[in-house]
Amino acid sequence: MCNIVPSPDLIYPLWRNKVERKQKLHRTTSTEENRQRLWSITSSIVNVVQTVSTEVKMCVPNTSQEVVRLTMEKILVEPRDGTVASCLSNLLQMSADDALASGDTFKVGLSGGSLVQLLAQCLPNVTTDWNKWYFFFCDERVVPFDSNDSTYGEYKLKLIGKIPVTEEQFIKINPDLPVLLVAEDAAKDYIKKMSVFFPPDRVPCFDVLLLGLGPDGHTCSLFPDHKLLNEASLWVCPINDSPKPPPSRITLTLPVINNAKKCIFAITGSGKAEIVKRILQDRENLPAARVQPHNGELYWILDEGAAKFVERA
Repeated sequence: MCNIVPSPDLIYPLWRNKVERKQKLHRTTSTEENRQRLWSITSSIVNVVQTVSTEVKMCVPNTSQEVVRLTMEKILVEPRDGTVASCLSNLLQMSADDALASGDTFKVGLSGGSLVQLLAQCLPNVTTDWNKWYFFFCDERVVPFDSNDSTYGEYKLKLIGKIPVTEEQFIKINPDLPVLLVAEDAAKDYIKKMSVFFPPDRVPCFDVLLLGLGPDGHTCSLFPDHKLLNEASLWVCPINDSPKPPPSRITLTLPVINNAKKCIFAITGSGKAEIVKRILQDRENLPAARVQPHNGELYWILDEGAAKFVERA
């Protein structure tokens, strides 16, 4: 059975960022007022229905009280699609605030499918310095950008214009590569493009990876029983035998995925309920179940349809 508990990893960053933004505006607000506002915000965000956690300690800013923080897998259930988008918006706001408070860029990995529309719905609600966002692709189909199969093409059509970002902020595959060995060349080219943003001598660390979930349990273009699940050194790999068309793709590998600061699955609809159960409850060894950030956070944001087979206390 799943335990319903509060989520301190949501509570603390939201409260901290709210305080920091107030300080930047030279306003003074009491700690108690900030806490009350925080609880007002977070009470409408999520119901936490399962945690798998290890404990670490930290200190609340501006107090001497030491508290326990949980770094955990969080399964958040929302009553409908609209609140899934709201929850995702809050997580992205938190993540962007954290990244831009300590660095010059916010680096996000995108997936396709239903996530495109979900982001088109939630990103306009984020208040941020959009010039500092860079969008990568967790996987991409090696097709022209005007193809219906192009993930970048979908974002260009449905997202650019809704938020103030440019095409140059999307780190894309090269659509003009020779046909021969195109996936291999596209993967090598994508690694070169990533090396502009990440140190080439270490595994990239994305601020957020927004991951999709297929009905067979695949995520990115990592499919069940495929040899790419065992790739341990390359950042990006080609795949020419994808069981889901089109067959030619590139994909991030598990070492990169599991080095992210935050991995988020945002899943809606009862059509995904069975595979969600197989991963989160039955713990089958499917590709999406192998997403386990080593030093980061893992979120599953589900609507009631997608969570209907997940047992709750």
